[in-house]
Amino acid sequence: MVDGLEADVVSLAMPADVTKIQQASLIKPGWENENPNNSTPINSTVVAFVRPGNPKKINSWRELDNKNVDVVTANPKTSGGSRWNFLAFWGAITRSGGSEAQARRFITGA
Repeated sequence: MVDGLEADVVSLAMPADVTKIQQASLIKPGWENENPNNSTPINSTVVAFVRPGNPKKINSWRELDNKNVDVVTANPKTSGGSRWNFLAFWGAITRSGGSEAQARRFITGA
């Protein structure tokens, strides 16, 4: 039990969350060395939900950069999942030919 929560399986986004489980002696130090390149086996999917009928015609991450679209996501300072959301936003720009400066403007709204 960590933070008062019991679980048989956990899916965590951030190393600090895994460290809490290790500090509670629920996993042994060095667990990450069991996998090649000290990797963590995980699949992660970021999904955006739109209103029924998709009235604003949102079909890609880039379309979220619109003053008429409100995005609700958890606080990336406290949520590992929200940090993945920001990486998805960043990648929507940089993986489609945009620059890092454009990605920064996309995320910050500046």
